[in-house]
Formats: sequence, C-alpha cells, structure tokens
Amino acid sequence: MLPPIDDNVLKANPRFEKLYNTITTSILNPDASTKLDPATKQHDAVRQELKAYRLKAARIHLLRTAISTAAAAQTTPPPPSKQAEEKEQQQQLKQPKQYQTRRSKSRPQSQSQPQAQPQAQAQQTPALPPDLIELLFLIPAFLNNASTLPPASVSLLLTSPPFTSLPTLFPDLVALISARLTAQAKTVARVLSPSTNASYIHRAIPSLPSLASTLVSELAT
Repeated sequence: MLPPIDDNVLKANPRFEKLYNTITTSILNPDASTKLDPATKQHDAVRQELKAYRLKAARIHLLRTAISTAAAAQTTPPPPSKQAEEKEQQQQLKQPKQYQTRRSKSRPQSQSQPQAQPQAQAQQTPALPPDLIELLFLIPAFLNNASTLPPASVSLLLTSPPFTSLPTLFPDLVALISARLTAQAKTVARVLSPSTNASYIHRAIPSLPSLASTLVSELAT
C-alpha cells in the first residue's frame, strides 16, 4: 500500500503533486505493484482462468450437495417398533381393571389419529419412482469416482438400470435439485438478511453474491 500524503503538502509542491499523481495512477497499483510489468497481461489471464475454475468447482460442489441432500430428504423413516405398544399393554395388565377399561375405551381414538397422519402426509407428498430414488443415491458417488473408473466400467454403468431411466426421469430430477438449491439459498439469505420477512426471503436470493462480497470486504478491512 502506498503511503498517504497530506493534501497541504501536495498543494504546496505542485511538481511533486504531479509526479505523485503520475506514479499512483499510471505506474503503480494501490498495492504498490508496478503496472508496467510485461507479464501483467499473462498474470491477469491466469487469474481469470483460476477464477473460472473456482466457479466451476463451486457449481459442481453445489450440485453434488443438492443431489445428496435431496436423496436424504426422500428416504422414508423405518416403521416404528412395537416395543412401546407391548410395554404399554404390560403396564395396563398390572393396573386395576377400572383403569384398564378407561384406557381401552380411549385407545382406539389414539390409534386412529397416528394412522390418519401418515395417510395425510402420503397424499401431500407422493412417493417418488424407485429408479429416481436410486439415481439420487448413485449420481453423487458416480460423479466422485467417474474420473477414476475405466471407460468400460463407465459405459457399463450408464447402460444399466437405473441410469438407463435418466432421460425419462431427468425433468423430475431437475425439479428436485432445483428445490434443494432454492432451500439452501433461502437458508443463506436468512443469515445474510435477518431483517427480511420470511415470506419474502426468496426475493433476497438474487442479491446473495453482492451481499457475500460486501461481507467479505468488510471482514477483510
């Protein structure tokens, strides 16, 4: 960084002011590096190439994360065990008969409610095709290891189920990945824009790059 000079000093020395302005604007960068380096253009080209690679790597990472999290979100939990129900029945047998009759009368209602909830959830969220769920699990592993696999193995995988269903299921796959990316972007937007109403948080997604750049610059200073 170039040392600052008082404005009064520059005004009192016009020739030095002209020289200083020439040096700071035409010869040196703000970090005191020279602008007349013949390799500057090459360095700029390398920086742009590295930036392009970083952006590409970031996109790949985001897509892989979205696919992996989409697969985890679509997995259904295992059915509940009957240990709790059997334990409750044993406790009822140990209680007096008057309590057993009361609990037995109220029990059908409590059993009908949990059964109604999964049915309502199943109606709201339709089940995905099995091939699509398998693709959600296999695609991240395939992308991570495709470069190390022999071409014959890659060809065999792509010509075998469920990858053969990829053209048909591609619209559904894209919709799931888009939903996961949107959910992740909303989470970041809530962090960077805590004062924004949750109903309008999606409007802050396009401004995330500028908000992140501002935050990084503020942390650097």
